[in-house]
Amino acid sequence: MHLIVEITNSCPAKCSFCVVKKERRKKSTIEIPTFTKILDLIEPSKITISGGEPSIVNNLESYVNIAKTYGSVTVVTNCFNPQKIIESGADFIQVSLDAYGEKHDESRGIEGLWERCVYVLENTENSFIRFTLTDSNFDDLRKLKKTFPDKKILVMPEFFSGVSPAFLRKVKEEKLGILPSRCPARRQIVITAELDVLPCPLYRLKLGNLIENPLEAFEKFENINQYPCGREYMYTFNPIL
Repeated sequence: MHLIVEITNSCPAKCSFCVVKKERRKKSTIEIPTFTKILDLIEPSKITISGGEPSIVNNLESYVNIAKTYGSVTVVTNCFNPQKIIESGADFIQVSLDAYGEKHDESRGIEGLWERCVYVLENTENSFIRFTLTDSNFDDLRKLKKTFPDKKILVMPEFFSGVSPAFLRKVKEEKLGILPSRCPARRQIVITAELDVLPCPLYRLKLGNLIENPLEAFEKFENINQYPCGREYMYTFNPIL
């Protein structure tokens, strides 16, 4: 099982496409003892630590070390604290980049964030890029591919908008990155900073809460259908969408 734990919902960025934006109104962080209990409960073979922004958590390295006793660990980050990310000890580092140069700083509302992302990518061999594709940043994807030709790029269409099929087609034709090929529902489980159980980090369907109704949450998780969000276009490339 792939476990995604959002250890905090706090984040200094102000991304317009953030799917956790509403949940950030109440600041929450999963402390180490609770994090350990979650791992013991689910016994995952693959763990992703995300947020919010995990690099603002003081003891990120401790979370990573505990998770590594279960399986491979990926940290998803906007590189707000680049050195902490590099020193976390994660097996893989997923760098969120959605624009090129100063445009990236402007879109995320943090001056100098582009340079921090570049620093992490240039100083780690285990890092790759996650790119949120919109109808206004396709040229940025081309620039990133040219700048970082050896880095894997995961291309995710923006969840709350219909990205032009022409752009999806160009991603494949120009080999700019990897598009999602299948729905992750039931192959992964998401635990939020509020301990809610979700089927997907993008589709924020609350199945239950680990404190209030854990049995109900896991029963709903086991019975969830593929493509619960109804957005099959994200997982099946079709040039005539």
